Parts: sequence; structure tokens; C-alpha cells
Amino acid sequence: MINELSIIVPALNEEKYLPKLLNSILQQDFKGKTEVIIVDGNSEDRTIEVTERFKKKIPNFSILSLSKRGIGYQRNMGAKKAKYKYLLFIDADIILPKHFLNRFLRRINVREQFVGTANVWVAEKDDFLSQFVFACLYPSFLYTFLRIK
Repeated sequence: MINELSIIVPALNEEKYLPKLLNSILQQDFKGKTEVIIVDGNSEDRTIEVTERFKKKIPNFSILSLSKRGIGYQRNMGAKKAKYKYLLFIDADIILPKHFLNRFLRRINVREQFVGTANVWVAEKDDFLSQFVFACLYPSFLYTFLRIK
């Protein structure tokens, strides 16, 4: 079982969504060591200011401010800063279910190389098309996720 994890979050103008993600990380029941690295790509909103509020709430929390943008670049810079062997890259505009880290990490065989990815469609309240697509795709995502052993 993995007991050390670096969570890397590339961010660009995410003042609206990032607090929701960070609160969901706070609610995880994972007992291992974690660090959270926010990698800001020179946001033009209050992303940094909003993120600073979590420094006292989340142990091993850091913000890396870059002048260069690019999600790949930001992920690579976060990976360079990470202190743990296992890395989890999360987009800033998602919310993790309460037991996500424990369930996810239990499924990783540490004896094998592992690369995982998941696509999540964010459904806004006022957007019927987003809600419709989410409602159609979410059951297949759950089926796939839950049958992985």
C-alpha cells in the first residue's frame, strides 16, 4: 500500500474552483503522508490569494508561482518540487469524493509501472447540455471504476 503521496494541481485562473478541490482534499481519510503542490501559471484573478488561505489548514502545502503557462510545464515543475515517489495530478476544477485517495491507492500495484487517467465532465447548474452529457457518461465511468480490482 502506498503511504506517501504528492498531489500536484496545475492552476490558471481557478479562484472559483480551487477552494472546492482543496476542501475535498482536507476531507480525505487517507492516513499516509501527503503534500499538496499548487502550481500557478501566472493567474490573472485571485487564485493565489484564495489558495494562500489553505496554508495553515493543509500540512505540507505549497504554492509554486510560475511566469510561464502551460499545463504540461506546470505538471513537470510540480513533479520536480515533489518530495514523494508517487504523484497524483489533479485538475483544479474537480471535487474528490470523500474516500477517493484510499480507494484509488488500494488499486495500484506498486510492483508495476502505473499511469492512470480519468476524464471528468464538469456539469454547471445552468447548462442543460453539460448536465445531459454528464448524466449519460457518469454511469459508465462508475461501472468502469468500481469493477477495477
